Amino acid sequence: MFFVETWAPGSHGTAYIKVNVLPQSVANFTASPEIGCAPLNVSFTDCSTNATYREWDFGDGSPKMINVLNPVHTYAQPGNYTVSLMVHGSTKGTFGWDNNTATKVISVYGVPVSGFSKSITVTFTDQSQYADTVLWDFGDGSTSTERNPTHTYAASGTYNITQTTSNPAGSSVSSSVITI
Repeated sequence: MFFVETWAPGSHGTAYIKVNVLPQSVANFTASPEIGCAPLNVSFTDCSTNATYREWDFGDGSPKMINVLNPVHTYAQPGNYTVSLMVHGSTKGTFGWDNNTATKVISVYGVPVSGFSKSITVTFTDQSQYADTVLWDFGDGSTSTERNPTHTYAASGTYNITQTTSNPAGSSVSSSVITI
């Protein structure tokens, strides 16, 4: 508390005005844990000073909590959530309350889900002789005219592979069965 003395020239006496200077609020909090797997229960502890009003925003779209000192919040979905605590004290000046905000990021992980797709890639080597053209039939509806093709099978199974070679003197067919 402060006393302010005022006087005016030619006046008789002194007037005193009592001025109370209230400290400004400072927002601060802790969170435990700050990292974990969903669903994650997080305990928040308000460490603010000179606060008479509190507003918690948990960053996940849930309703704000008003004037709760140490809330517990559950994060159901994986993600990074910015939590904010806005406080103000008992001082309201010309421009409004002495708002002050603190933030922390809570990281929530989901349980990993493994998965993969498979395909079998086979490289065929042309061992024909005297052929001008080569036609491969891979047994799954796909063909190629490359000499040494690579083909990817989308599914397991047994496939009849044929190679047809030709030149002006004629053609020749060879086949083989592969199981993938």
